[in-house]
Amino acid sequence: MTADKDEATMTVSTQWIRALLQAAAVMGLDREALRRTVDITEDTLNNPACRVPMTNTLRLWRGLEALCPFDLGLQLGQHLSPAHFPLLSMNLMHCETLMEVLTVASRYSPLVSEGAGFQVRGATNEIHICYTPRLPDFSRQQIDTVLILLLRFGAWLSCKPVLPIRVELTVAKPDCNQAYEKAYGVVPIFNSPENVLVFSTDWLAEKLPGGDPALAEIHRQMIDEQLKNLQLPDTVVLMRQWLQEASDLTIDRDVFAQRLHISGRTLQRKLQEVNTSFQQLLDEERERRAVFLLSTSKKSLTEISAELGFAESSTFSRAFRRWRGVSPQEFRQQQNR
Repeated sequence: MTADKDEATMTVSTQWIRALLQAAAVMGLDREALRRTVDITEDTLNNPACRVPMTNTLRLWRGLEALCPFDLGLQLGQHLSPAHFPLLSMNLMHCETLMEVLTVASRYSPLVSEGAGFQVRGATNEIHICYTPRLPDFSRQQIDTVLILLLRFGAWLSCKPVLPIRVELTVAKPDCNQAYEKAYGVVPIFNSPENVLVFSTDWLAEKLPGGDPALAEIHRQMIDEQLKNLQLPDTVVLMRQWLQEASDLTIDRDVFAQRLHISGRTLQRKLQEVNTSFQQLLDEERERRAVFLLSTSKKSLTEISAELGFAESSTFSRAFRRWRGVSPQEFRQQQNR
């Protein structure tokens, strides 16, 4: 689905923006000035569920490139780490081989950025990892940053340096190769038709220290939910997250609208455009939380109904019967059998 998007509709995770700004600050660059180029508030930047338009992200890159020499991407990549992308990193950490890592990373890379993608291709005794920007104006610095970060992920997962046997880059040959050779471990082949990291197939088949299929399945479910959310408008994703984090559900539509700096009517219209409503999303969270509390706690129905935002426990009981077909008491008894 990402492949069908254009620059106007592509988005980037705030985790990627935050990681770039942190790396830039370590390099001594003006983080605050760079943040303003993205037109993003600190609150939004610190919310991992938020997305930033690709057009804003490109402005950040142009701002970075204006402040740094040609090897900006090589430096930025060295200051980024798996810790900047916790859920993706947890999924990759429990893969059994680096080959599986590449397959998983290719599938979930849109969660970080929809601006480019990975393809894994086999050749005789070689695996080619191809990094393909989906926009024509991706710079040398953007390409280098991502490829160096990919090597850092590999070293973190395998607990040893990751050295490609060949690197091919679409960018022009620089005046000096030393920075590139130091970063990649080999002198790249420049002016190539694609951006490619080439590895030995034997090396990619080695077992990883953190490989654990059971844990991988648990984290896969979480990241699949994020991938599904990527297809939803930010308004729905943010509202679900806000409801899940709320200490109680005695809240109304206008309070949430204020957090988004829009009117209640505008929020209602945005939700109607995707065939949902504030009440429907609130009921979904109430049902999820009710099932959890009835199954795991000894709270009374009066306490649970108050926590879920119901004025009367009888109102809660009617709502629960509508959701589950049984009363809260009957559901709790079924769980305790």
